[in-house]
Amino acid sequence: MWTQDPRPFAEVVYDAKRLIMQVSLASEVHMLAYQLDRLAQQQRRSRDFTFNCPRYALQEVIAYFRCISYITADELHPDDRRDMQQAVARAQRNNPALSREVFAFVQDMLLLNYPAGAGDDERAAQQRFVGKFQQVTAPVMAKGLEDTAFYRYHRLLSLNEVGNDADRFSVSPDELHRVNQERQAKWPWALSALSTHDTKRSEDVRARLNVLSELPEEWQACLKRWSDVNAQYRQEIDEAPVPDASVEYLIYQTLLGAWPLEPDSLQEYAAFVERIQAYMLKALHEAKVHTSWINPNDAYDEDDHSALAQELLTHKQGGRIKLYVSALALHCRRKNPGLFAVGEYIPAQVLGAQAVHVFAFRRRQGDREAVVAVPRLITRLLGDSHEAALGEAVWQDTRLRIPGINPQQTWHHVFTGEPVRMATDDGQPTLAVADLMAQFPVALLVAQP
Repeated sequence: MWTQDPRPFAEVVYDAKRLIMQVSLASEVHMLAYQLDRLAQQQRRSRDFTFNCPRYALQEVIAYFRCISYITADELHPDDRRDMQQAVARAQRNNPALSREVFAFVQDMLLLNYPAGAGDDERAAQQRFVGKFQQVTAPVMAKGLEDTAFYRYHRLLSLNEVGNDADRFSVSPDELHRVNQERQAKWPWALSALSTHDTKRSEDVRARLNVLSELPEEWQACLKRWSDVNAQYRQEIDEAPVPDASVEYLIYQTLLGAWPLEPDSLQEYAAFVERIQAYMLKALHEAKVHTSWINPNDAYDEDDHSALAQELLTHKQGGRIKLYVSALALHCRRKNPGLFAVGEYIPAQVLGAQAVHVFAFRRRQGDREAVVAVPRLITRLLGDSHEAALGEAVWQDTRLRIPGINPQQTWHHVFTGEPVRMATDDGQPTLAVADLMAQFPVALLVAQP
């Protein structure tokens, strides 16, 4: 198996929903558990439950709840009742160490099985709890399934669509005929949309990828060939390959599904590359395995930044370079607020042929450090050239001397994602400007811990 992940799709969804409840929707789940605890304290049989036991059971039920309920009255639709009972049964079956009485209590609360002698206030509180349950399960399902699991499970990307079960590869013609006849009888004017604002991929991309199910041997051979060719570009972060097998498989399917039918111009090809890079950054953040929007992993995220930085310099129109620099610099400042707010400010000494054309300084707070270097007086430096001030041809022997820095310290270039090491000049640690600005015309370095 190429992805090296034997888990069924349902297990991937379960793990993703548990993650969402622990991170993105932790406060909402806590408030729901608090309502459940209040209900437990009103009944003799559940009064001795600790807060954590019903809360854990509730989270497990939500994780196994496979749909979204719509309860509008003082009773449940038979379908909602069935779905809740199934979720409780799955949760109980997979948590044998947790008391069955706890699951029975949670189920009674969700099914609006009112305790004997319950008054209007108690019944209203239970109804509010069920209403809140609906409000929580909907975003847990959406964020866990559509915004996480679909970016983790890559066996055939055309199956990863809203309303579809990615574990089910196909239906028989007879079954499709039956479904079409049922739709004709019940919803003759309904729309069968191929693409909407919710679909992850267009119908054209999905149609291309569907063909892979007919060509398993050819597809496997291509994967092997492409993986061997790209082996030279893999890196290692935290003792793990980047990209890993699952992400690499996602890349190949994405390229296959979106590759232009006709040869592109250089400009069109560059735009296509940029779109794929942007999509992969989004996919990696949504998957929440190596990085995420809430807790980004800079080393992992910026493994694509070198290529992106070069792409931005090639197509300067539109102000994207400024947006790129501003966004990454602000993110760096947010991660190191004390360093940039109250950290010591130390001017850097600039030496060499183009020293007058560089402005640089160092910020220091405890063991946190940053170095900033930017070019100045560019017209005098480059003359009539419209190229960026990059590399040794421009900067020659220009270097920064920064006394007090550990020469063994490794630095991270925020705008290119590259590691940077110091050199020495008369025993003093120095940084060559040609290295700092080899691929991007400004530099922001952060000391690696």
